[in-house]
Amino acid sequence: MRCMIACPLKRSRLHYRAAESVFEINKWLNENGHFSNFLVAAIAVSVEARNIAMTRFIEDKSDIYIGIDENVGVDLEVFKKMFAADLDMVGTRVPKPRFEKDRFSHTVRRGLTDDEQQILEADASEEKGLIRKTESTDSGFFIVKGNALQNLIEKKLVSENIAIYPRGKEVTYTYYTPIDLDSGVRLSEEASFCKRLTDAGYEIHEYDGPGITTFGEVTYYSG
Repeated sequence: MRCMIACPLKRSRLHYRAAESVFEINKWLNENGHFSNFLVAAIAVSVEARNIAMTRFIEDKSDIYIGIDENVGVDLEVFKKMFAADLDMVGTRVPKPRFEKDRFSHTVRRGLTDDEQQILEADASEEKGLIRKTESTDSGFFIVKGNALQNLIEKKLVSENIAIYPRGKEVTYTYYTPIDLDSGVRLSEEASFCKRLTDAGYEIHEYDGPGITTFGEVTYYSG
């Protein structure tokens, strides 16, 4: 199976843990009879970076698209579980900051580290580590099949877009371009991508559990 690991690089740098994840995934794929390559789309606007990466994937005619953001780390066992599920689209619930004022001020006063200041978004009452059907998922780390992306083109759920950059023109497909609903609501880039897939008849699944980390000024771990 031909796989592409793609990173839309918005901040012009790849966090070392994301780089480690790419290396580990690539190594495992090659050791298990799959071919894989790595693509970086370095554009400051995340929508355009994601669209460019997926368009290059279509041109490459690979079978599986593996997307990872520049600041996301993924445990290899989590990737293997998602890959083995053999789903059309499976994403992850990427941990995001949700500050609790009293708790945050307490950690600052005590001089705790970033790791100790982590604030988990997930509900601890839920069973973790499962892959569930959902309406939409994050794009910090996800796996989608190439035939699903190709079908979006064939069903005209994405269109060609021409963008002008200093290095020249880029022709891309609008996989992540936000959708404006009749209600006047504009969907986020990730919700727009998932809606295009569901409109084409595909199901969205999500891994919700430990093993996903978002890095920044404060580091957040999935629970």
